Amino acid sequence: MKVFATYAWSSLNLGLGFNAGSGRRLTALAANPTYNNSGEIPLTLRGGGFETADGFLANTKAEIVFDMHADYSIKLSSRQRVVLIADVFNLLNEQNPTWYDVDVEAALGSLNPNFGQPVNGGSANTNAFRTSRQIRLGARFEW
Repeated sequence: MKVFATYAWSSLNLGLGFNAGSGRRLTALAANPTYNNSGEIPLTLRGGGFETADGFLANTKAEIVFDMHADYSIKLSSRQRVVLIADVFNLLNEQNPTWYDVDVEAALGSLNPNFGQPVNGGSANTNAFRTSRQIRLGARFEW
């Protein structure tokens, strides 16, 4: 679900964004013996879950994120103005894992050392945590 709202008072404009989604279902996957590709054969029921670094989970936590926007207009003349802008992404600084490595095997018969870790799967080294709070400041000249 995505909801965005704004409200303006003369020169000030405020906005809030709300993004929510259910957690992603987790299924442990083994390598395919025919092609030797990791992450192809389900070892658990689809969405049945498995033991992760955070304990047994059937799915990741619900993903709920708030973003905020503010801008203020300064009139320079009848046709020119400067707009000061501030955006805050991940306002509440939610940093739950968004995914776990679901591949039990990196290759056929070779266990994946990252299985159940909060990384972006397939023996990857990229963490799967939501990006922390970020603030963007800017100015725009309009004529």
